[in-house]
Amino acid sequence: MAAIRPRAPRSDGVWLALLLTACGPRAARIVVTPPKARILDHGGGITLHAVPLDAQGREVKGIQLSWRSRTTSCDTAACEDWDIVTVDGAGRVTSHENGKADVVVSGGGAEGKCEVTVVVPAYLSLTGPRELWATGVPARLTVIAKDEGGHFLSDVPVRWQSSDPGVAPVDARGNVVPLAPGKTVVTIQNGDRTARVDLAVRSFDFDGLALGLTPELADALAGIARAWRAAVRVEVAGKGPPAGATPAVRLELPPLQLTPGEDRTLTAFATRGGAPVAQVAAAWTSAAPAIVAVTPEGVAWGQAPGKTELTARFGKVEASLPVLVGARGK
Repeated sequence: MAAIRPRAPRSDGVWLALLLTACGPRAARIVVTPPKARILDHGGGITLHAVPLDAQGREVKGIQLSWRSRTTSCDTAACEDWDIVTVDGAGRVTSHENGKADVVVSGGGAEGKCEVTVVVPAYLSLTGPRELWATGVPARLTVIAKDEGGHFLSDVPVRWQSSDPGVAPVDARGNVVPLAPGKTVVTIQNGDRTARVDLAVRSFDFDGLALGLTPELADALAGIARAWRAAVRVEVAGKGPPAGATPAVRLELPPLQLTPGEDRTLTAFATRGGAPVAQVAAAWTSAAPAIVAVTPEGVAWGQAPGKTELTARFGKVEASLPVLVGARGK
């Protein structure tokens, strides 16, 4: 809990603004944006914007504005003696205690306000996977936050940290990228509240890549391999099985088809014995970028009619995907 902050006395700037109001431009009302706000951490804040308007709704220039806060409710016995929030001359609001306050702006004989609620979580936890394969594909961790009454809070700002970014870094939205086998601890913090999750990243064996699959189709093929105890081979139409290949459940995929300007997000799945094991973050290249361009992450888009191949590489394994770009309307 942050230290209780006594209410600040009215500044000389406020008295100056009141003096200027008596002889300066006049306003009918002041519009404050946003009209309501919620702050979910002590010391956090927002910046409010105020626009003085005349009776016809036109902006009035040259009005000196002053800002102040007034507590309307709080968790202490003597609310009126403490600042839930403070506000500076530029409309920047900073929170100090749980409770509610009006941030009031005045000038030109008019006032406007924003109703501010400060609710700092009393409980934090993390949900999500505890083990990941070193695929490079992000996995999401989710923040669970509750107030002192046990009510869920949404959009709570937290600081994310991974104890070993070389194993799995984490971004500001909770996306964890498993890069290398090992262990790391992902921690979140809001004020003096913290939560953590121990995360293990495992290596896995694979011997190939399957391209052009949807996650649903990959799961179905993996299920077939488990249920039938058979090899599953994903092949591109026209290539056929390699010489001497063992019998297998065979899936024949057509080449990827695009039109100029059309884009597609591609996926790559590591395979073992032909069966998909896990989606991986492969690096993609195009044999003819003038026909099909592709980002390293696998977003491809047609450039001009023609045929080419896209190549995906993960670790020491690579695979190619034929692409046909047709003319528009054909």
